This record gives sequence, C-alpha cells and structure tokens, in this order.
Amino acid sequence: MLVTLCFTASAANAQNSAEEIPEDTPEAKASAEANAEASAELTIEQLRGLLEKQQAQLEEQEKRLANQQEQVDAQRNLLQAMQKQLDELEIQKPAERTEEQVAALEKVEEDSVGAQDEEAAAAPEALDLGKDFERSVRLPGSNAAFKIGGYVKMAIVNSRDPLGSDDRFVTASIPVGTSAVDDDSGEFAVTARQSRLNVELRSQTSKGTVRVFMEGDFAADNDTYRLRHAYGQFGQFLAGKTYSTFVDSQAQPEEVDFEGINGRINVRQAQVRYFPRIGRDANLLLGLEDPAPDVTGGNGISKYPDVVLSWRQVWRDRWNFRPSVLLRRIEARWDEDSSVSDTATGWGVSISGKAGLGAWDSRDNLLFQLNYGDGHGRYINDLQEEGGQDAIFDPVTGRLETLKSFAGYIAYQHWWRERLRSTLTLSWVDVDNLDFQDDSAYNETRRAALNLILTPVPRVDIGAEVLWGKRENKNSDSATSRQIQLSAKYRF
Repeated sequence: MLVTLCFTASAANAQNSAEEIPEDTPEAKASAEANAEASAELTIEQLRGLLEKQQAQLEEQEKRLANQQEQVDAQRNLLQAMQKQLDELEIQKPAERTEEQVAALEKVEEDSVGAQDEEAAAAPEALDLGKDFERSVRLPGSNAAFKIGGYVKMAIVNSRDPLGSDDRFVTASIPVGTSAVDDDSGEFAVTARQSRLNVELRSQTSKGTVRVFMEGDFAADNDTYRLRHAYGQFGQFLAGKTYSTFVDSQAQPEEVDFEGINGRINVRQAQVRYFPRIGRDANLLLGLEDPAPDVTGGNGISKYPDVVLSWRQVWRDRWNFRPSVLLRRIEARWDEDSSVSDTATGWGVSISGKAGLGAWDSRDNLLFQLNYGDGHGRYINDLQEEGGQDAIFDPVTGRLETLKSFAGYIAYQHWWRERLRSTLTLSWVDVDNLDFQDDSAYNETRRAALNLILTPVPRVDIGAEVLWGKRENKNSDSATSRQIQLSAKYRF
C-alpha cells in the first residue's frame, strides 16, 4: 500500500508539472523523470526504516525470552535439587538415622497400633476428606492422589474339638447330636488367606473431594480373590458395595479370629447412602440397600430395597453411640410349589457403642452391641453363616413366616503396656424357633474369646487367642468347641 501511495503521489506531481510545461518539450520529459526517481527513493527509505524498526522489536523480544528461559531453568534446577534431597532421605538406611529420628518416625506411625483395620472403609462418615491424605502419592498433572494399603496375615488355627470350619471359629458350624464326631477329630490349619489389599484415590474438585475405595482379600475358594469393598464417595453421598449402614464398625472389638463375633451385625452389600453431618460430632445416616432375602424352604425374590436409618453420635472423641433401625420387605417363592410365593415384613433395631475407660490406662475401652428384630437374620454374623434365617416356609400351608432373633456382645479391651493389650469378648445369638421347624434347627449359640496382642514395632501385630463356643438346637441338643489361634500381621 505504501508503494502504491508513493507512485500515486508521483503521478500527481507529474500531472501538475504537465500543466505548467508542455508535454512534448525536453524540459517536460526531464521533469517527469526526476519526479519518478524521487518518488522511488522515498519509498525505499520508508521500507528500510520499517524493516529496521521491526528487526529491533524482534531482538528485544528475543532478549526477553532468553531472560524468561533462564528463570525457568533456574526453577527447574532448584526443584531437581530438592527432589534429590528427598530421595536421599527416603533411601537413607535406618542405621544412618539417629535414634531421635527413628523415634520420631515411629511416633508418626503409632496411631495405627490397635486401630481397626477397616475403619476408613467401613465408616466413611467419620472421615474428614479435607485433611491431609497421609502417605499418599500425588498423580502428576492432576488434583488426585492415591495410596495402597492392607496387610499380610498368617494364622495358625488349632481346633481342639469338632468344628465345621478349619481356619476360623464359626459357632454355627459346631456339630450337634448325630452330626458330631469324636473329640479327637480337631483340625490344624496354617493359612494366609486373610491377607488384604486395598487402593484408595482422592481427587479435589471445585465442588468437593471425590473418594474411591476398593479392597479385597483371598478368602474365597482355593485362596482366590474376593471383593470386599468397592464404592465411591462424594461429599455426603456414597454408592457401591461396603458394610451396611446397619453395621457399626467403630464398635468392633479387636480380635485375632477372622470370623468375628457370632452376635455382631456384619454384612457387606451394594447400597446408596446419604449421611449428612449434624453439628460437629453427629451424623444422620440413611441407606437403601440390596435386600437379598435368605429364606429356608424357598428362593428369595428381591423387589424392594432394605431401608436403614441410623444416628452416629461422638462425645469428647472417646465415646461413640449409634442406634439404628432396619425395615425390609421379604418375598420368596416356595420350593414345594414354584407357583406359590408369599411376602412378609422384616425389621430390626440395633444399639451399639464404645466407651473410653481411663481407670488403668487412658486407652482402655468398653464396646457393646444389642440387636433384636424379626426377619433380619442374615444381618447377624452367625445366622448369615447358618443360612435361611430371615424367614421359613410353613411346609403345610406354604405361608412365609419370619424368624425373631436376639443377639449381641460386650467386650472390654485393656492395655497392659505401651504396645501390649488384651480384649475379652462375650457374645450370644438366640432364635425364637417356630413349631414346624425341624428339631435340628439353630436355636442359640454362645461364644467367648480372650486374646493378647503385641505390637513390637509399628505395622506389626503378633497375637494369640483362645476361643470357646456352644451351639444348641431346637430340641435342646448341644455341643461345645474350643480353638487356639496364633497370628502375625504386617500392615502396609
């Protein structure tokens, strides 16, 4: 455009000159040639000036970029130096650390001594997702972090009397009457199938923290993997498979036995849960859960979700109290005639808690749970093992009748020393049998357990436990069994 303007100006000058000097004279020709040369020289000078100005601007920008690159390189070198220092600290041999450093590191891990293994998984409402995610690994380029956890556990199990299970103490499986065998038929087992592996991820979003948790063990047939937990949590909502809202994991005594207490509410299932915080130390919990009715003489039909309403209250970070209510609709099809189906209403109530007792040691505690209901048998640990304890079909009328049951436990944990503690647990299950049930029907069980657990160093538990149990059937036939367990657990 500049060239065009210049030549236009030259043409105008030439026209003006032509008006003054005739075109056919030598003077006119010389004037036109002089105007053209002046116009050309002016245009080239303007272009040269523009190019020089642009070149100066490019050089200035190159200098600025060079300075910025130097700053970036300096920051990168600083980060690399810091990472190198961290790596050197991580790989530093324990022998190279001072006693004070070792003691400090162990103090950080002391919180895990005696802690419940599944508290994070089973009580998401007790977690503060805003706090630091301890021992987690940040995913580069994201707002997410993850960590891997679990434990390796080896157990030695010696059953002194007849028992239907070889690697755990299941009171429901104690053989009674004609099904019993000689007292010298106790079994011995060494197993590591109780070992667990879990992974947890947390991601920060503009709306809050997203948490994903998955855990499994190897307690399925032939030591194969078994899914225990698989759920996602966002704020006050949870969806997936985990412990029922009817379960109070924070009132669970510490035991060596993998089976656990016979009278405890203990079931994991798919659910949707809402647990808004009420004040600083309380939660309201509402769950809609997989019904999976467990019926004797028929096949359960899942049509309506089980509804659980619970309240969690904590006082002074030492006392935990939790009442819960369960309501369910049980439907099943009769084995004798598949065209016949019936429904019944089931319900249950549970009260559980944990109380800190500081008479001898500030960590001593008392734990308890009381459960009563009609048609809620599969939620109770021992009745779930027995099977078919929600309801039973009347073999004559084909009516579906629910089974009432009362179960619970009380446990006391005492700390003998800094890393040595014992727990005594007494538990029971009572079923209100119906007249048409067989004489061999499950009527009641009793269980007692006493253990001694030592944590010589953080992350390692060595335990021993003695167990006694009794089963009694509807016809009052009964039998008892004893078991000794030793275990070594390595948490990670």
